Amino acid sequence: MTAPTAADPTAVVGRRIVAYLIDLLLTYAVYAGVVLATGNVTEIIDADSCDELTRLADRACFTAGDQVYLVDNRGVALGALASLAFAFVFQVLVTGVAGASIGKFLLGIRVVNANGTGPGIGRALIRWVLLVVDWFPYCLPLVGLITVFATRGHRRVGDMLGGTYVVRSRDRGRPVAVPGAAPAVTTAAAAPPPAPGMGVAPPMPSAPSMPTAPPMPTAPPMPTAAPGSPPWASTGPATAPPPPSVPPPPAPAAVPPPTPGPPPPAEAVTPPMGITVEPPPGPEPAPPPETPPPAPTPAPAAGEPDHTGPAPPPAPSDPAAPGVREPVWDAERGAYLFWDGDRQAWLIHDTASGEWRPLS
Repeated sequence: MTAPTAADPTAVVGRRIVAYLIDLLLTYAVYAGVVLATGNVTEIIDADSCDELTRLADRACFTAGDQVYLVDNRGVALGALASLAFAFVFQVLVTGVAGASIGKFLLGIRVVNANGTGPGIGRALIRWVLLVVDWFPYCLPLVGLITVFATRGHRRVGDMLGGTYVVRSRDRGRPVAVPGAAPAVTTAAAAPPPAPGMGVAPPMPSAPSMPTAPPMPTAPPMPTAAPGSPPWASTGPATAPPPPSVPPPPAPAAVPPPTPGPPPPAEAVTPPMGITVEPPPGPEPAPPPETPPPAPTPAPAAGEPDHTGPAPPPAPSDPAAPGVREPVWDAERGAYLFWDGDRQAWLIHDTASGEWRPLS
């Protein structure tokens, strides 16, 4: 099925001709009114010829019915200036701002640029000045009529050089689309903004080297955590925690306890004969290292299901386990945790102040 052909908004040649005749008659009316009001008019009844009277009196002559009028040159000059000013105001200023002269207003047509908006005073001035070309050979505007009927967009010379079109009033405000011609305005479609959360994230800067501990390596996949796993263990195949927006902070420097020096050697005492001296008891074995208590789990918000499961057991005592010797990322709190053996407490890193504080 063939798509219907769009109507040509510039197919208003008949209305353009009538509108121009209205403007022309108004201009001549201004000329005649100023001549009659300012000139020295002499009325001659039943005169035979204006040519003879003009030659004899050296004045302008025109007829109105059966009467002949002679007008001096001063009135003719003022009339010409008045009609020129009238045409400039309505053909340039009013058309440039409002898009129409008096005749075009009455006929429902407008002068627009390629975007469908008002032409502006500059383009209207070009159209008006180039009437000297469109009116050639001056007895009849032959050039303007030929170009209006023969060109796409029905444009006379003034329209083509001024970049204007004459369209129906209802088509004003829309780009001019002439059937069979290239679009007057090519508007590039603006790319829609990315959907929220779907933009391309900028590359994450590499974490600087830490003076006290190396960067945390990416944890390999781990099997499903068994009951009693530490708080950072997940319920499914574990993956590395999501990288934070800032590099992991350095762990607080642990202050080593003072190392006691060797005890002074005991003086050898020789027991009396017949008395058996038992050796002194050796030092008591060191108690097993205390395991840090598990990090508290934040309570779920109101209306949200509790996915925390059973309470996790204490953190492992293995020095290589995460969270004991180095910070570990807690996805629920969005911060790093660290077990301080000196304080026997979990610490959380405050990104605002850059300090470690006890986890409450």
